[in-house]
Amino acid sequence: MRFQFIAAEKAHHSLAVLCRCLRVTRSGFHAWQTRPESAHAKRDTQLKVPVRASFEASKGRYGSPRIHQDLQEQQEAVSRKRVIRLMQEDLPVAPKLLAREFTAAKPNSAGSATPRSS
Repeated sequence: MRFQFIAAEKAHHSLAVLCRCLRVTRSGFHAWQTRPESAHAKRDTQLKVPVRASFEASKGRYGSPRIHQDLQEQQEAVSRKRVIRLMQEDLPVAPKLLAREFTAAKPNSAGSATPRSS
């Protein structure tokens, strides 16, 4: 996780500063970059395809229990916790339409809510 953050931010900050702040060595970061993908990560990449397919086939309605069941029916050996993690990594989170503004001028008018005065 630290190395991924460093890889994402190294265009904005120096590598030395990022490594020092996150308490990792530069040599460790470089070794991570050249290390081949693990078997577990490769399997995760493969599993994301049927997870997304099941989610899209359900028109975005299925959660992890049903997607896990779909994968088991397809003879995919995977735990429900792994399905949850893959869904969290790969599927978008619904937007916050109310933006924590729970007052409305009239019923069914969340988009036209008037801000409360504090």
